[in-house]
Amino acid sequence: MSSSLRKIPEGIPQDIKKIRIENSHLTELPRGSFSNISALEYLWLNFNNITVMHLKSLEYLKDLAELRLQGNKLSSVPWTAFQDTPALKILDLKHNRLDVLPEHALRYLPNLTYLDLSANQLTVISKEVFYNWPVYQKTQQLERKGEAVPNAVLALHDNPWICDCRLRGFVQFIKSIGPPIILMNSYLTCSSPKLRAGKYFHEVDLKSCMKPLVSSLEPNVTVLVGLNATLICLMQASPPPVVWWTYMHKHLRGFNEENAYIDIRITKQTVYGITLEWYSITENPGETWYTLHFGKYDDSKKDMIYIGPGINSYSVNDLLPATKYEVCVTLKNQIPRKGQCIVFVTGSDVSQLEQREKLVHIIIIVCAMVLAVPAGMYACTTETRFNCMEKCASLCRKNRKGQNLKGGNKESTFDSLPTGSEEGLCRRDSTDDKRKLKAGEEKEKPNKQKPEHRNSADLY
Repeated sequence: MSSSLRKIPEGIPQDIKKIRIENSHLTELPRGSFSNISALEYLWLNFNNITVMHLKSLEYLKDLAELRLQGNKLSSVPWTAFQDTPALKILDLKHNRLDVLPEHALRYLPNLTYLDLSANQLTVISKEVFYNWPVYQKTQQLERKGEAVPNAVLALHDNPWICDCRLRGFVQFIKSIGPPIILMNSYLTCSSPKLRAGKYFHEVDLKSCMKPLVSSLEPNVTVLVGLNATLICLMQASPPPVVWWTYMHKHLRGFNEENAYIDIRITKQTVYGITLEWYSITENPGETWYTLHFGKYDDSKKDMIYIGPGINSYSVNDLLPATKYEVCVTLKNQIPRKGQCIVFVTGSDVSQLEQREKLVHIIIIVCAMVLAVPAGMYACTTETRFNCMEKCASLCRKNRKGQNLKGGNKESTFDSLPTGSEEGLCRRDSTDDKRKLKAGEEKEKPNKQKPEHRNSADLY
């Protein structure tokens, strides 16, 4: 399809089975993108600029067997969206920006035979991701019964794997799998830490992680207003932990899921919609559900949208222009608190860019109209009005006497006269014509007042 597409086209035939939109400018897959094409079986959206995929973007595609999203800019995928595609067999997500794979990511892909997650930003994933995969569970059951099992191809290479204790379970899984689970490239490589960079998974021996131990010299600190305080936190863990402080509710608190910190921001805004991203610190990020509270700023009751685990972005469309809205992100069904909401105003319905585009269109139309005027008119309108009228009168007199114009008996009209034709309708004469006109004016001057000057366009 056309490379200028910026959204999924409307009016696609309902019985179409294959759609291929590549190297275009698609940036998102909104809710119900293909809801009217329930017969769709093959969907290729490679090499676009898709950054957001709505939770219900694949709604009603129960027959979809192949989904290819190679070469886009997806940093996360709403894995629960695949509940609407039970027949999916091929899922291609290579060359995106995926950096997290939740433990239940593959739960709704029971019939998958090809999964490509290569060339993303995956660093650490749990072995539970694949242990929870219905395809893997089915292969284990059928193997124990001695029944034939269909192959499933898995591509995980070209990711920046961090080979420390957190990856131990996944490395063991990779070492243990074999047909019918087939790795497209079994030589997965460590990217860090430095002592293991460049080594293959089967060359490293990773130890178990040590759960972080936290201690502080003084758990409670009281400080007078205006004075400084030094806070000391001692951490011991393997791999080495990352420590940060979070300031909430006017005093420092440790982690508590009921008061978890959520950082929300708008990553994209148009006249009719926005795209949100949020980041939070939770104990089990792979199992955390979020609630979006969305509505007009003055509305006391907001719409609630539930977001599944592993998703940290959402797009809202069909907003009213020049309207004030408020959106909040909370854990589960919690009530929004200060710091978890954003207030924004949508843009004007007609932007300055659209106004400039309309002005350009008007100029182009005017130019086209000018160019469409016959060349003879330009020649005529640039002559002295008296010269042109004199020639026209002369032609009329000749026609009354039955004289024919040069070139035969062919009837001539204004539109059929070429520029500089033999009829001489608007041919520029020499100074003789001007001299005659001047003499005529002087003769009429005593008896008749000089007529008011008219624009040459008045002749027509």
